[in-house]
Amino acid sequence: MVLKTRIAVLAVVLIQSLVLLLAPCPSQAAMEWSSLKQLGLDKEPLDVATSEDGRLVFVLVSGEVLAYSVPDYKLTDRIPVEANFDRLIVGKNNTLLLTSKSKKELRVIQLTVRHSFDLAGLAVKGPANAPVTIAVFSDYQ
Repeated sequence: MVLKTRIAVLAVVLIQSLVLLLAPCPSQAAMEWSSLKQLGLDKEPLDVATSEDGRLVFVLVSGEVLAYSVPDYKLTDRIPVEANFDRLIVGKNNTLLLTSKSKKELRVIQLTVRHSFDLAGLAVKGPANAPVTIAVFSDYQ
């Protein structure tokens, strides 16, 4: 009888221990943060969005969309738009979607990135005023 009582007590203690071990424990977590950049704008920002690749930040202000490069946050471009647009979203395939509540309008702007290269001092084949230049980068190791 004593052995059965001890086994029963041991079983209860074991079950309670398992319940305590397997039960979710409340925990506190703190978020660490630091300010990376603060930009002064000439106009009140109406909306902000980032490009799909995270390399650009678009800020909608009255009459234009400002494009900033990341991580240095330098102004790279200004896209003029009508002042009535008040919302900005970056869509798929390099598009900006602008909406206007007052005019009930949607504008889709296609973005195309153009790269320019300084070819001064490099070997060139063909006329200097050709409309197309093909650059071959073959000296990479």
